[in-house]
Amino acid sequence: MYLPALKAHPQVAVTAVCGRNPDKAAAFAAKWDVPHAFTDFDELIAQQVCDAVIVASHTNYHHAQTMACLNAGLHVLCEKPMATSVAEAQEMASLAKAKDLKTMIPFTYRFLAHNRYMKQLIDEGYIGDPYHLNIRYYHDFGRNPGYGWGWNRDIVGAGDLANLGSHPIYLATWYFGEVESVMAEISQTIDRGDVDQNGQPFTPADDNGLLTLRFKNGAMGSIHYTSLSYETTSAFKQQHYYDFHGSKGTLYHKNNWYDVQETIGATVGEELHTLEIPDEVWGHGNIPGDVHESYKTVFRKDGHMIGEFIDAIINDTEPSPNFEDGLRVQKIIAAAELSSQEGRRILLT
Repeated sequence: MYLPALKAHPQVAVTAVCGRNPDKAAAFAAKWDVPHAFTDFDELIAQQVCDAVIVASHTNYHHAQTMACLNAGLHVLCEKPMATSVAEAQEMASLAKAKDLKTMIPFTYRFLAHNRYMKQLIDEGYIGDPYHLNIRYYHDFGRNPGYGWGWNRDIVGAGDLANLGSHPIYLATWYFGEVESVMAEISQTIDRGDVDQNGQPFTPADDNGLLTLRFKNGAMGSIHYTSLSYETTSAFKQQHYYDFHGSKGTLYHKNNWYDVQETIGATVGEELHTLEIPDEVWGHGNIPGDVHESYKTVFRKDGHMIGEFIDAIINDTEPSPNFEDGLRVQKIIAAAELSSQEGRRILLT
């Protein structure tokens, strides 16, 4: 995801990598021609070899590592989910603002050509006043029983709600705006056992769920995420579906992560029809029949996400999505968990 895009940027030098395993860190550094390989995160910061850091560790490390970077005056791109709790995410966002540092949370699907084009259409009034949206994110990596760190609450805070659900939650807010309240049913379906790979007890987290959102503009939304769907298309083993309805029209989108990424729509007076994505939106990504290759070009050739983070640092502009967006998603995740636990609608503050 990151190194090809960073290497392609003319104003970037990748100076260091840090990992717990010295052999893996050294091999990574050799593969990507990175001059420094660390196994101690504090040492990486102390050596002052970089201006910005990508925090791509497990979620339970995000808060401490990000806070250390920010306190050292380093810009931070932190992987999603941003943190294991709202309190952690709030501290991260507040410190970044106080230090006037650039931040990003990489909700990658925002940058796909079809998703950017639908955002453009919605903002231009294609569907009119928004009525409701429905986003479904189906994956299959959770179908096998047994332990996995992604379902360990001590590591991730929430399971697939955070891992998968954070993506459509962010997209929903990007498309329709601020969320006012949340209702949710969240489930842990597959047996994950009761001990981790080291024989230590752990609390299993969710592997599927359904959220209902009420937006401040009056629109409604539903999000269904699962890692239990039986999928057969390509190595990605996932499907994405989007529905948007409003006072003037409708948009539908499907991406099977193999050979289909298509958007159809209609405004008042039209029949539903395929919407052709303009070349300037596609960039280098119009590669019929190969969704994965289209996906890679967004970051590696067209400079979206990581390139925009770098450009924001250089040009002193505001990257997006940033820590404030990540905090907003974290609050919705927490509200969804509370709603499921207590069986009631949760108002966001």
